[in-house]
Amino acid sequence: MTHTQGKNKEMKRYFRMLAVLLIPVVALILGTAVPELWAGNHDDDDDEDDDGQPFKDAEFFIEYNSTAGDTGVQVFLDDDNWRRITISDPNDKTLFMVKGKSTLGRQGLTELFFESVEPELAELPIVKFLKRFPEGDYEFEWIRNDGIDLESEVEFTHVIPCAPEARPENGTVLRRKSDAVITWRDVTEVVDPVATDAAGETVCTDPEDLDQDLEIDIYQVIVENSDIHLIVDLTSDDRAMTVPPELLRKNTLYIYEVLAKEESGNQTITEGFFCTGPRLSEEDCVTLFEEM
Repeated sequence: MTHTQGKNKEMKRYFRMLAVLLIPVVALILGTAVPELWAGNHDDDDDEDDDGQPFKDAEFFIEYNSTAGDTGVQVFLDDDNWRRITISDPNDKTLFMVKGKSTLGRQGLTELFFESVEPELAELPIVKFLKRFPEGDYEFEWIRNDGIDLESEVEFTHVIPCAPEARPENGTVLRRKSDAVITWRDVTEVVDPVATDAAGETVCTDPEDLDQDLEIDIYQVIVENSDIHLIVDLTSDDRAMTVPPELLRKNTLYIYEVLAKEESGNQTITEGFFCTGPRLSEEDCVTLFEEM
């Protein structure tokens, strides 16, 4: 698509230059009406060139880790062969800018992913975090190496799903590898950014209490140790995932995550761990996890 657009731009420039050369000749025959007509067409082309084109993918969202108790933002961008990107918040304040220079600038860039630092909630409560990143449309502007301006707006919301309640419980030892089934409850509530319980933990509430709409897009399950890194996306109707037994070894610790991903992109993580048997006890499993 980018290559075709580039050719179209070059063709437009070619015919525009040809038209400029022909105007004096045509004007001698038709009078001054032709320059006026040409000026109108030229303005239309300029308007078309000035309109920023949306790019392939742009994401800006919240990640809340309910187990670790921390929050941050993540950004993903993708298009072909760009050299500069700027991100601005709803108040038109520039948050981020990166530019390829020298040989990297001439080579061009494609995908870009980054995440912010994720302070613990004790250091940066969610209510203060959300003040740093107000709701609204975040503007992504960049320039491709062929000179085309790209522009997209990404809606950023404060709808943070509550943590999926997941099993197996931490330290569980599975006697058979076929027992490795990770389950979770449906997420129907959101995080209240202001309220906390007696232990300083976040409080969940009905979305309507905050005048929000919660729509879980997918659930994602990640299972990993030194041997495997399994990532599975499931529908919003799924409540369980069986880890393929052939991926598991005996007497081994496994870490898992269940992510609830909201349609806005915001996601909440629940972490857990389990072990396979038969030689390990629950105490052994906990010790292995603490020694990681």
